[in-house]
Amino acid sequence: MMNEQAVSRLKAINVWVFDLDDTLYPRNSGLWAQIDKRISAYVKKQLELDDDEEVKKFRQYFRQTYGGALRGMIEEYFVDVKDYLRDVHNIDYSPLKKDPQLAEDIKSLPGRKFIFTNGDRAHAGRVLAHRGLENCFDGIYDVTFTDFLPKPYRQAYHRFLGHFSIDPEKTAMFEDNLANLSTCKELGMTTILVGHNEDKEIPAFVDFEAVELETFLHDLVGRLNGSC
Repeated sequence: MMNEQAVSRLKAINVWVFDLDDTLYPRNSGLWAQIDKRISAYVKKQLELDDDEEVKKFRQYFRQTYGGALRGMIEEYFVDVKDYLRDVHNIDYSPLKKDPQLAEDIKSLPGRKFIFTNGDRAHAGRVLAHRGLENCFDGIYDVTFTDFLPKPYRQAYHRFLGHFSIDPEKTAMFEDNLANLSTCKELGMTTILVGHNEDKEIPAFVDFEAVELETFLHDLVGRLNGSC
């Protein structure tokens, strides 16, 4: 339960930003696991690798050097971006279920609502359709807007904030990735960690913890609107 001080802080927020994968749907749906597997398969095929350990090393190198596989393969292997995005998102979305209460709660948040994702708009659209969240957001900012420079790079956030004329000091970010939230905090946003792994300590840059997005959001909306 949130105390009054926390509620007072969140009442100052007028922009609510949501990551997409493993945030707007439960991690246990396995959707991101499907994507992750396809990314590895794509790297393996394009780089003509035989060993899965080599794939892991290349993906780690891309992540550390460029923030992710897509940007790394663009820079070093001139990959066809459309082909990559189409391939890695060629997954089964049926594990996702519609959540009318979540949709109502997102709509009830006071202020503007956006999605900021390292995926692409087509993938985001399919996720939202399967979750019943199509009409909940004022905009979707995908990786194509940032020239494929992903979160957690500050440049990606600056482009996002500028595109929608957002004041980070009045913005809250729902995100499952700690590195991404770290950059949010550096820029002045309020940070909300979604689906935390209880085996890991929560860093100081996390302002709020939403073990389950649905429960946290329902409680939050009730308090912001004075019904709790």
